[in-house]
Amino acid sequence: MTRRIFTQEFKDQAVNLTYTSDKSVRQIADDLGINANMMNRVGGATAARAWLA
Repeated sequence: MTRRIFTQEFKDQAVNLTYTSDKSVRQIADDLGINANMMNRVGGATAARAWLA
């Protein structure tokens, strides 16, 4: 399996969705086709924002 590399633009858009969407981090991750654990390792949207920042 190859490791995917995400552009800064993709990360910025994902972070923006956690602020502007009524969806959970898990739902946003599913919509983006990524594993929610990548955005939510430590827990909550705060961790996702920290990872993506």
